[in-house]
Amino acid sequence: MQELIEYTYRVIAKLKGVTKGIAIIDTTGFKRSHASSHYEDRISRKRKMYAKVIAVYGPDVDAVFTIGVDYDAMHDVRMAEGSLNRIADSGLLMDLLVIRASTPQSL
Repeated sequence: MQELIEYTYRVIAKLKGVTKGIAIIDTTGFKRSHASSHYEDRISRKRKMYAKVIAVYGPDVDAVFTIGVDYDAMHDVRMAEGSLNRIADSGLLMDLLVIRASTPQSL
């Protein structure tokens, strides 16, 4: 799925004539449980109750470059580091903007 999203980004970038753009990274986390804690305790199920989603968006192309999900409550910057090689290797994105606590920071 990730390869399809990145391929789509490349096609749109080529059609729009964008050779290098800005990458905006945003992460968000959410709970994964709808079951009550009583039920979870009763069946002795121990699962990760938290998921974190990361998206890399190219505003010059107006498309998502890549997405990912992790079931660990890791820090946003650590999660973003996992996407840096993919961004650099693409050759399509020249600058990086990380959205953190609603305050954009350029890296």
